[in-house]
Amino acid sequence: MLILTQDEKERAVNRSRRMYQTDMDSNIATAEQRGEKKGEKEARITVARNMMKRNRPIDEIIKDTGLTREEVELSMSNASSPDVCLIVSQEERECAIDRSHRIGPPYIEPYVAPAEARGEKRGRAEGMAQVAQKMKNAGRPLNEITEFTGLLVESIKGI
Repeated sequence: MLILTQDEKERAVNRSRRMYQTDMDSNIATAEQRGEKKGEKEARITVARNMMKRNRPIDEIIKDTGLTREEVELSMSNASSPDVCLIVSQEERECAIDRSHRIGPPYIEPYVAPAEARGEKRGRAEGMAQVAQKMKNAGRPLNEITEFTGLLVESIKGI
């Protein structure tokens, strides 16, 4: 049987607390990154759908949004669906499976969901800005960029 002195016990408790905080920080950062990626993809799909509603050519949609032909075609076939998360890569599928079988401690979950939501919000904004930048660089009129992205003219001019 191992006998610990008071100093050793305190060191073990402190080490355990540092490990907990490191795990928590890591899980929150990972959730934010996952949310940003998801939000950026949602923004691109939203713009693609807006462009499809205006009967824009698929090649133009691909060029402006950065989506692949398959992603655009899939979003066209699911254009009436409110769920914009239909287009997922194999990596995203694996991530969803991992999330459905969480291994981490349950005390982390209440912190992860808000972090992912924050990341999604940032990702959507960044995704819209990237698409607007591509469209602006391609010489698209500002009113068209505004219509497809939902961004204000002032915001687009500032990009």
